Amino acid sequence: MRRERRSIRDVRKSTWAIFGTIAFVVLVTYALRRWLSPGDWAGVGQWFGGLGALIAAWVALRIASDERRRESRRDAERLRVQAFSIVGGVAGSEDSNGVQVFVRNTGPEPVVNIDVVALHVIGRSETFVVECAPTSERRQVLLPGEEWRTWVKPTNEDLTSELLLKVMDGGPVPEVVFDDLAATRWYRIGDGVPRS
Repeated sequence: MRRERRSIRDVRKSTWAIFGTIAFVVLVTYALRRWLSPGDWAGVGQWFGGLGALIAAWVALRIASDERRRESRRDAERLRVQAFSIVGGVAGSEDSNGVQVFVRNTGPEPVVNIDVVALHVIGRSETFVVECAPTSERRQVLLPGEEWRTWVKPTNEDLTSELLLKVMDGGPVPEVVFDDLAATRWYRIGDGVPRS
């Protein structure tokens, strides 16, 4: 709402600036009418034509620039909505190999370079991050409606048994990294707010 008010205010200022300039030129021309010959008036007409063309070009550039900014904001918002549609979670399976997690694309567009880099273990008193190395290759493309399951294992082998106990309590949440189609790198912990 503020941006709309600001843009309306900017348009009003620009309009008043244009009318002010035209009024100034008309007043100067009116003041000089006694000293100008009929041939000079033709030159004044050409000057007005040139000034009008310059103002028209400036207005066209201003409109194009505003439209480009609006389009850029719309694209950024669309990509942010797409980032919210990538959800990760624990699949509920665990063994000595690590923890099975899933990544689901519920959005309308594919994402690329998907990987699970950590598990955020949420305990009753504290939350700690366990860095993980996926046991399978990174997923290159995740199409809309698809789900990818993979096994992740802590990089620190000593944490495996403690992590498995937390999995049974439903505690860990995977941290998923992925790229959208505009090559923006996103990080999302479970179904939390994605960050780029």
